[in-house]
Amino acid sequence: MPGFVGFEVPSWVEEHLQSGLGSICLYGSNSGPLEQMRDLVKQLSEMSSEKLIIATDEEGGDVTRIEYLSGSSFSGNRTLGQKNDLQQTASEAEQIAKLCSTIGVNMNLAPVADVNTNPRNPVIGNRSFGDNPQLVSQHVSTWVQSHQGSGVACTAKHFPGHGDTVSDSHLGPAVVSGGWDEIRANHLQPFQAAVDAGVAAIMTGHLAVGSKTPTSQDSYAHDVLRNELGFQGVVITDALDMKAASNGDIAEAALASFIAGADLLCLGPNVSEDEFNQIITKFELALSSELITEQRVIESTIRVERLANEFARSFSQDAIELEVRDLSVDITGNPPKMVYRFESTHNPAVGEAPWLGIESDIPTQNLEPQMVSSQTDFADTAILVRHQNSLNELANLWPQSIGKKEVTIFSPGPIWDWKGFEGYDLGGASLPHTKVLLTYLKGES
Repeated sequence: MPGFVGFEVPSWVEEHLQSGLGSICLYGSNSGPLEQMRDLVKQLSEMSSEKLIIATDEEGGDVTRIEYLSGSSFSGNRTLGQKNDLQQTASEAEQIAKLCSTIGVNMNLAPVADVNTNPRNPVIGNRSFGDNPQLVSQHVSTWVQSHQGSGVACTAKHFPGHGDTVSDSHLGPAVVSGGWDEIRANHLQPFQAAVDAGVAAIMTGHLAVGSKTPTSQDSYAHDVLRNELGFQGVVITDALDMKAASNGDIAEAALASFIAGADLLCLGPNVSEDEFNQIITKFELALSSELITEQRVIESTIRVERLANEFARSFSQDAIELEVRDLSVDITGNPPKMVYRFESTHNPAVGEAPWLGIESDIPTQNLEPQMVSSQTDFADTAILVRHQNSLNELANLWPQSIGKKEVTIFSPGPIWDWKGFEGYDLGGASLPHTKVLLTYLKGES
């Protein structure tokens, strides 16, 4: 499952589509007007000799690909978990499926089934329904049933659970400190709920659970999924360009993942023609040396083709009108005179999509790190921070001469340590959260 940049299909992708490549993943770099994205999917489908799986990450909330340029119209998992209204979760999942169908996407790499048990988790956070396995399980099950009931395949991720990590597997090893005991106690339940709900696919994360081998390449993790949870559908890897998976050698990671039990290999958004050909060559050599068998390839092919056939009907010509629903975050007090943005490194899963995009008459500007220590007055000021790392950096730079309670901090959350500041956790950075913030900043709340 390769990706590519832009709206022009690379010639090598077209060649492989014509010779049997069965899946493509769309990323933020493929985002644009819905009509343009639909035309791209049609073009890919017409090039393909197979019923093509077109996938994307449309989780709702902070992680969106179809609405990458504007921010998602949907509140996302954390807010849904906090409200704990299964009917609302079902409605959001249905609407996201319809959005996918509008452009021809028939496989969504969602929902996130991770239980966010470690509040310092840098990559899951808002993407999880919460820190309670039972609550997460209920919402995962509801999400899967509603979304797939609307004709688009779901992918529960990131098996066996990314919620107890303090590092991001995009950037390096992500260790589950409690090992398989922790996984079994708190993290497998939502995946079991997804299996019981009939989820079409499950994505393996690149997690270190009692071993340095990433779970995506660990046969034991696949045995747990197949034999303990009873999953018979498609197993897909998280993107193999992530540091925790390959550290640069995507071909080796792809083969190791397949040997461990994966069916579909997600390669990431920027795989090159040379890298793709290296993967093909690696697999041909593995077949000729009997490191893998033809029967093993056939088994995975059957699973993938079954998914493609089941969800091939999902393409919809109907346009969808997205409703940005307000959220009940209670922000009190008078609006500030000045609004700053302060952020550090972005979350790779979210990408560089807009966050808390606001339009108002209130002056808004970026607060650069060098500006913090030189400021003498933060009175009647709001500062929007991107995430916990941003707040940590801001606190380290904050002048001792200025009280931290002179400003109001707004964060998409979650914040586990406010560092002496006072403020609001908005629960996300998508358009519904922006709507709440904008209403407050305009003095309309």
